[in-house]
Amino acid sequence: MSSVQRIKQYLDFKGITVQHYESSVGYSNGAFGSQLRNNGKIGSDKLEKTLSLYTDLSAEWVLLGKGEMLNDKAKEPDPDYPKTKRQKGESISNAKAIEQKLDTIIKQNEEILGKFKDS
Repeated sequence: MSSVQRIKQYLDFKGITVQHYESSVGYSNGAFGSQLRNNGKIGSDKLEKTLSLYTDLSAEWVLLGKGEMLNDKAKEPDPDYPKTKRQKGESISNAKAIEQKLDTIIKQNEEILGKFKDS
Protein backbone atom coordinates (compact mmCIF):
# COMPACT_ATOMS: atom_id res chain seq x y z
CA MET A 1 0.00 0.00 0.00
CA SER A 2 1.36 3.43 -0.94
CA SER A 3 1.48 6.57 1.19
CA VAL A 4 -1.39 8.03 -0.85
CA GLN A 5 -3.51 4.94 -0.19
CA ARG A 6 -2.69 5.05 3.53
CA ILE A 7 -3.74 8.71 3.68
CA LYS A 8 -7.02 7.75 2.00
CA GLN A 9 -7.49 4.99 4.58
CA TYR A 10 -6.96 7.57 7.34
CA LEU A 11 -9.45 9.97 5.70
CA ASP A 12 -12.06 7.21 5.49
CA PHE A 13 -11.44 6.26 9.12
CA LYS A 14 -11.87 9.85 10.26
CA GLY A 15 -14.85 10.54 7.98
CA ILE A 16 -13.01 13.29 6.11
CA THR A 17 -13.91 13.78 2.46
CA VAL A 18 -11.21 13.81 -0.19
CA GLN A 19 -12.41 17.25 -1.24
CA HIS A 20 -11.96 18.61 2.28
CA TYR A 21 -8.52 17.05 2.52
CA GLU A 22 -7.47 18.48 -0.85
CA SER A 23 -8.60 21.93 0.20
CA SER A 24 -6.90 21.74 3.58
CA VAL A 25 -3.45 20.80 2.26
CA GLY A 26 -3.49 22.89 -0.90
CA TYR A 27 -4.19 20.35 -3.62
CA SER A 28 -6.17 21.57 -6.59
CA ASN A 29 -9.66 20.13 -6.89
CA GLY A 30 -9.44 16.43 -7.80
CA ALA A 31 -5.63 16.21 -7.63
CA PHE A 32 -5.47 13.81 -4.68
CA GLY A 33 -8.23 11.67 -6.20
CA SER A 34 -6.17 11.50 -9.38
CA GLN A 35 -3.14 10.42 -7.36
CA LEU A 36 -5.23 7.65 -5.86
CA ARG A 37 -6.53 6.40 -9.19
CA ASN A 38 -3.10 6.48 -10.82
CA ASN A 39 -1.12 5.03 -7.90
CA GLY A 40 0.72 8.35 -7.73
CA LYS A 41 3.05 9.65 -5.09
CA ILE A 42 2.62 12.47 -2.62
CA GLY A 43 5.03 15.39 -2.73
CA SER A 44 7.04 16.31 0.34
CA ASP A 45 5.25 19.66 0.63
CA LYS A 46 1.82 18.01 0.74
CA LEU A 47 3.09 15.34 3.12
CA GLU A 48 4.48 17.96 5.51
CA LYS A 49 1.22 19.92 5.37
CA THR A 50 -0.79 16.72 5.96
CA LEU A 51 1.23 15.73 9.01
CA SER A 52 1.13 19.25 10.43
CA LEU A 53 -2.66 19.52 10.07
CA TYR A 54 -3.63 15.96 10.98
CA THR A 55 -1.49 15.62 14.09
CA ASP A 56 -2.96 12.29 15.15
CA LEU A 57 -1.72 10.67 11.92
CA SER A 58 1.50 8.70 12.37
CA ALA A 59 4.27 9.78 9.99
CA GLU A 60 5.94 6.37 10.26
CA TRP A 61 2.70 4.66 9.25
CA VAL A 62 2.10 6.98 6.30
CA LEU A 63 5.65 6.73 4.99
CA LEU A 64 6.60 3.15 5.80
CA GLY A 65 3.38 1.35 6.64
CA LYS A 66 4.85 0.42 10.03
CA GLY A 67 3.20 0.78 13.39
CA GLU A 68 -0.25 2.15 14.04
CA MET A 69 -2.17 4.62 11.91
CA LEU A 70 -2.71 6.95 14.86
CA ASN A 71 -0.12 8.37 17.21
CA ASP A 72 -0.22 6.96 20.75
CA LYS A 73 -1.62 10.18 22.15
CA ALA A 74 -4.51 10.02 19.70
CA LYS A 75 -5.85 6.52 20.42
CA GLU A 76 -9.02 7.92 21.99
CA PRO A 77 -11.96 8.46 19.66
CA ASP A 78 -12.09 11.82 17.93
CA PRO A 79 -15.02 13.76 19.45
CA ASP A 80 -15.70 15.37 16.06
CA TYR A 81 -15.91 12.04 14.23
CA PRO A 82 -19.67 11.51 14.66
CA LYS A 83 -20.24 15.17 13.78
CA THR A 84 -18.23 14.73 10.59
CA LYS A 85 -20.24 11.65 9.66
CA ARG A 86 -23.49 13.51 10.34
CA GLN A 87 -22.39 16.42 8.18
CA LYS A 88 -21.49 13.99 5.43
CA GLY A 89 -25.01 12.57 5.61
CA GLU A 90 -26.46 16.07 5.54
CA SER A 91 -24.48 16.77 2.39
CA ILE A 92 -26.10 13.76 0.75
CA SER A 93 -29.54 14.99 1.83
CA ASN A 94 -28.75 18.46 0.51
CA ALA A 95 -27.62 16.99 -2.80
CA LYS A 96 -30.91 15.10 -3.13
CA ALA A 97 -32.90 18.25 -2.36
CA ILE A 98 -30.91 20.21 -4.95
CA GLU A 99 -31.46 17.45 -7.50
CA GLN A 100 -35.22 17.58 -6.88
CA LYS A 101 -35.24 21.36 -7.29
CA LEU A 102 -33.29 21.08 -10.53
CA ASP A 103 -35.81 18.53 -11.83
CA THR A 104 -38.62 20.99 -11.04
CA ILE A 105 -36.79 23.81 -12.84
CA ILE A 106 -36.19 21.61 -15.89
CA LYS A 107 -39.88 20.67 -16.05
CA GLN A 108 -40.89 24.32 -15.73
CA ASN A 109 -38.50 25.29 -18.52
CA GLU A 110 -39.92 22.56 -20.74
CA GLU A 111 -43.46 23.86 -20.09
CA ILE A 112 -42.42 27.42 -20.95
CA LEU A 113 -40.66 26.27 -24.15
CA GLY A 114 -43.74 24.24 -25.06
CA LYS A 115 -45.92 27.38 -24.80
CA PHE A 116 -43.59 29.24 -27.17
CA LYS A 117 -43.64 26.39 -29.68
CA ASP A 118 -47.45 26.29 -29.61
CA SER A 119 -47.74 30.02 -30.39
